[in-house]
Amino acid sequence: MKKSILLFGFFLFLSLNINAQENELAPFLAKTISGANLRVEPDENSEKKETLKVNSDLYVFSAEETNGYIKCIDIKTNKLGWVKSFAIKKIKDIPLSSSSGFQESGTSSSYDTEVEITNKSSSTISLIVGNNYFSLEPHSTTTEITENGVLYYTASAPGVIPSSGKYKFEQGHKYNWTFTIVTRRR
Repeated sequence: MKKSILLFGFFLFLSLNINAQENELAPFLAKTISGANLRVEPDENSEKKETLKVNSDLYVFSAEETNGYIKCIDIKTNKLGWVKSFAIKKIKDIPLSSSSGFQESGTSSSYDTEVEITNKSSSTISLIVGNNYFSLEPHSTTTEITENGVLYYTASAPGVIPSSGKYKFEQGHKYNWTFTIVTRRR
């Protein structure tokens, strides 16, 4: 009896953890409904990156709050930061991308997971992979080290709605990722 309760508890814990990981990234577009400060950290005393005007467009990572702040990207400037949650209004959900753009390109010379990032655009881009933040100048390439496992990623550039998804990175493997900006008329 104790063994079955223990097993049930373990599977319940595992199920809750898997669901929590699935819900970590639930991006949506939002607008500021009042003037707001984009801060470095989710704290009133944190450095202010910029002052956002009413109706500023934001890419929000999820509705999950930290100290009353929500993590977001100012779409106009591509600045990453934190805004008070009461200062924004959700506009629409953004689905996670079904195609990541990451291509496996062999094995690494170490146990690390390597990602070669190429920016073919004329804008400075940002790529967030797991807990790593990379910025890349226009028309350049860099190789970076990242964690392994199933990781969320977000790619962004000034004036462009960011794209997010998840991808499984294997330890000791190399990956390529190329950033381009595609313009679609609606």
